[in-house]
Amino acid sequence: MWSPRASAHQPHSVVNLSAIRRPRQPNLALSSRFGILDRVTSQLAVLKPSSLTDWLLEHGRHFVTTPEIAELLGVSATSVPVTLHRARTANKIVSVTKGAWVPVPPAHRSAGAPPPVQFIDELMNHLGHPYYIGFLSAARIHGASHQVPMSLQVVTPAHLRDRRIGDHPVRFIRRSATAERATERRQTETGSLNVSTPETTVFDLVDAPGQGAGLGNVANVMGELVLDGRLDPQLLTDVAKQYPLAVTQRAGWILEHMADQVGGHIDLEALHHAVSDAATTPLDPELPRVGDRDPRWRVCVNTDLEHDL
Repeated sequence: MWSPRASAHQPHSVVNLSAIRRPRQPNLALSSRFGILDRVTSQLAVLKPSSLTDWLLEHGRHFVTTPEIAELLGVSATSVPVTLHRARTANKIVSVTKGAWVPVPPAHRSAGAPPPVQFIDELMNHLGHPYYIGFLSAARIHGASHQVPMSLQVVTPAHLRDRRIGDHPVRFIRRSATAERATERRQTETGSLNVSTPETTVFDLVDAPGQGAGLGNVANVMGELVLDGRLDPQLLTDVAKQYPLAVTQRAGWILEHMADQVGGHIDLEALHHAVSDAATTPLDPELPRVGDRDPRWRVCVNTDLEHDL
């Protein structure tokens, strides 16, 4: 590791000497997180702004805070935005929220940012909010969405404004029970993130079909999940307890209908038992209750479920 006390012939493996300059006295605790500080020295070799992105990517850093950048560049935190002006203009680094930045690999610079799935986990941890990738974004991760979502759908209890990071829209959907929903960790190119389970995805979409491009497209997703055997009947019953009874009735009817449509099978008896005493609810709550009544799920089929499977 490079140190100002090292001999001129001693090799180093952290920072190219042509890309460094001598800073003010460093914050030792912060600097050591990057592995660029020799604990026996009192000074730090820091980067030029033009070298920051490449250095971060080489060291596996895909999310960085303003104080960390300030330490790496040897400048004050308040001057970081100005210091990074040229790098930002060249789409080499992008601000994703106040006090946080994402280095942009060359392959993504034309879009102005990497896909948000590559840094959303660190972003939400930085903001201090629970979250999961949900609705059509989750369905696509589970391999059950032909339709590419227009934005990354992030479920959180926080009031966050939708934003566009580079060319990528991010939509925050507020749900107070986010932390109680069943989720799973999925790997990405740069780490991992929280994704709703297939069962939670089903109930979220039935609860808010507008977030899934309409009830017909929601039926597409559910049919694919049934056909691929991705839904666990017991987990469906467990997840249903967190949603209104009417949502469970609609979900049960659509799942059974789509299983018949695609030639799949799923055991829904436990789910059916949960709604056996429920009042009749419309399949589409936005439309008048005009249509045949399904006695099994106690659903008024008030719309034609148009799907593409």
